Amino acid sequence: MTEVKLQDMTGSRDSLPRQPDEESDRSKPPGLDSEAQQSNAQDAQAPPNHLSGLKLFSLLASLYLCIFCLAMDKTMLSPALGSITTEFGTVKDVGWYTSSYLLSTASVQPLYGAIYKSFDTKWTYVVALVIFEAGSLMAALSPTSSVLILGRAICGLGDAGMASGTYVILAQTLPLHKRAAFFGLLGAVWGVASVLGPLLGGFFTEHLTWRWCFWINLPIGGVALVVVLFVFNGSGKSSKGPSLLSRIRQLDLLGAAALVPAVVMLLLAIQWGGTEFPWKSPTIIGLFIGSGVLILLFGGIQQRVQDNGLLPPRFFKNRDVCSALMYSFFFGASYFAIVPYVSIQDASAVQAGLRLLPLSISAVLSSILSGIIIGALGNYNAIILGETALMCIGAGLITTFSLDTPMGHWFGFEVILGLGVGVGFQAGQVVVQNSLSYDLLSQATSNVQFFMSLGGAVSVAAAQATFQNGVVEVMAHDTPQVPPSVALNTGASELTETLNGLGLSPSTVTAIRNAYMSGLRNAYYVSTAMSLCAFLAALGLRWKRLSKTPAAKKT
Repeated sequence: MTEVKLQDMTGSRDSLPRQPDEESDRSKPPGLDSEAQQSNAQDAQAPPNHLSGLKLFSLLASLYLCIFCLAMDKTMLSPALGSITTEFGTVKDVGWYTSSYLLSTASVQPLYGAIYKSFDTKWTYVVALVIFEAGSLMAALSPTSSVLILGRAICGLGDAGMASGTYVILAQTLPLHKRAAFFGLLGAVWGVASVLGPLLGGFFTEHLTWRWCFWINLPIGGVALVVVLFVFNGSGKSSKGPSLLSRIRQLDLLGAAALVPAVVMLLLAIQWGGTEFPWKSPTIIGLFIGSGVLILLFGGIQQRVQDNGLLPPRFFKNRDVCSALMYSFFFGASYFAIVPYVSIQDASAVQAGLRLLPLSISAVLSSILSGIIIGALGNYNAIILGETALMCIGAGLITTFSLDTPMGHWFGFEVILGLGVGVGFQAGQVVVQNSLSYDLLSQATSNVQFFMSLGGAVSVAAAQATFQNGVVEVMAHDTPQVPPSVALNTGASELTETLNGLGLSPSTVTAIRNAYMSGLRNAYYVSTAMSLCAFLAALGLRWKRLSKTPAAKKT
């Protein structure tokens, strides 16, 4: 972003210059780019919460630990599903143990953006953290499958507020020119937790109990709660400004009433289509139509309320913000785990996690270094484009996986993919925080998380559909005597053992495993396509320099 000297900035420091459109920007010289003025003015607008030393370290450590828990919650449960279904004596609810979490998270994320804008950051985050802890406690103590599903849904409600709130707190705690590096660390934590989740879930299930997948959240969240309460000052909105009733009216509850059911109906249609109901069934068609109607209604509401809405139309008039949202959607869609591949090579959940270490380590290094380099260069375009290109290459190479792929190949392919995905966890946040005024950051950060979650949910459903179609097609040709349900209803890590237990010949077992691998390859094609879309979205970002010097503070 263009560097701007204080004397070049027009208007009072106490007021934010008008948000321009692209056309008006083109006629202005670089030194007077008003978006740069707005970004540089963020420090002057933000509450005086910039911390240093032990206070900053303790707050950051607590936030990162919370993000670690949120990321693990999305992957830790997979190796524990067998034990859970055995204890509760049902398999019909197994899909809801994860879906309930994702549904509640995605549906309320934009609403949290409006809440952070109108209410005190500190207490909003604390409430979200308490909700997450309550859901974790309910899940850990759940006596039935239904209670576990409810606990997971409550966890998701807290997750949405904590994930977006973390970026809001960082924006209020760190000056603009330092945020990229700390966002990089945040992305590294997310990457590590996503891979270690199945490892820890498998360890808890094998050596303790699956309930420890939820117990672990309580002490970590408790420590974070104490630190936030005593270290972070908050935005001070609870003691000044409009009345409580006025703030509630500013939350765009009408927009939320349209968006939340629209997202739920869309994700239910994607979740149920081809599994619970045929894609052409009245139920699935009705869900899609209902979601579409509500989305149109939501768009009309946002056009009316403008900047007070959950998703301000201004975001889509700003080329950088629009590109960042699209990038986040496609990055979330492309981040398809390769655990099923390593599992089909007769690996347990713990062994599968260990085999993903090349991906995890390279993603962590990439995320940290990309944040540091962005801050040092004062430009994010080159890093985002370069690493997203690596992600495309890595995803493409993974589509070549087969049952006999040598270790050197999958090790190298994972490293390439990891180096590419590192920047994706933070790219959208870095862009919007350097492209918008401070008063819109809470809505922008929440929507970046929303688009990433929505992309992931859509992609998983698409990948699952192409996986099933691939397995059915190959098995119908190579092993017509074996119904495809034998493979589709068996976990990847138990596939070989199950097939051998049926008394099938070695050649038939190998053919079915090849069919399973063919289905996975179709899923990886989806991931590769989404990676390419993310790269195209990154091309939409304008090239501009970030400010390397902190903005002047109000006096």
